[in-house]
Amino acid sequence: MTEFTGTAAGLKLAGQLMRQLGTLCVAGYHHSGPRELDVELRYRGVTLVNGFTPQRHRQLAALREGLRLMSERPLTLEPPLTHEVALDDLDTGVGQLLERPAGFVKCVVRPSRST
Repeated sequence: MTEFTGTAAGLKLAGQLMRQLGTLCVAGYHHSGPRELDVELRYRGVTLVNGFTPQRHRQLAALREGLRLMSERPLTLEPPLTHEVALDDLDTGVGQLLERPAGFVKCVVRPSRST
């Protein structure tokens, strides 16, 4: 999971949503004061990754590499995205996540119904 809010509340929520042995990338800009992280993350084996670096050359290199990978498409997200729901049907998507119907891997939630 990647946290981009830059707020204490967003960071806390991201920590609460983490699964055991998951990875939390903190990419939000957290410069408005100290932040607290729940020590329970450590006991759940969560890996914490810094998504921000003040070294601009590293950011630009990562951005270039990401754009290259997107344009060449050596790896796509489509195969794991087996189900899709509109935001209005979020309950259906959560139900699929919990029930894991045959063929279910991941469900994407779209802001509006696909046409």
